[in-house]
Amino acid sequence: MAGLLHLAGTLRPGWEMPVPPRHVDAAARVGQYFLGHALAVFDRMGAGPTLDDARAGLDWITRTHRTGFTRRDAFSGLSRARLRKVADFDAALRVLEDHGYVRPGPAPAPTGGRPASARWEVHPRAAEAAQPRS
Repeated sequence: MAGLLHLAGTLRPGWEMPVPPRHVDAAARVGQYFLGHALAVFDRMGAGPTLDDARAGLDWITRTHRTGFTRRDAFSGLSRARLRKVADFDAALRVLEDHGYVRPGPAPAPTGGRPASARWEVHPRAAEAAQPRS
């Protein structure tokens, strides 16, 4: 990009001159201008059911100001049209974990009966990071 900007400003003698810092700076500004749009487009290109479920989960986390939750909490807070059973949210939880929004919490103590639902801790800046870039 910097080379093209350099040649655009100095077409004939530009081939023989080094690219000055001002053209490198201008190329960086052009890149920053298009960065937000490119990130939004790439984000939508990779969208699928799991990513949509992860987005819905992140929206629920930020909307309810969660600092921690169980799989059952998330299942109860999300639409039944989206998730039919608790295990349907597992792939979305892995996406949220891979992106650093949540991490597994301490293992629940055994109750002697039905196993307790796994706990998840929310990154303190998850809501801030979830805001769309402008």
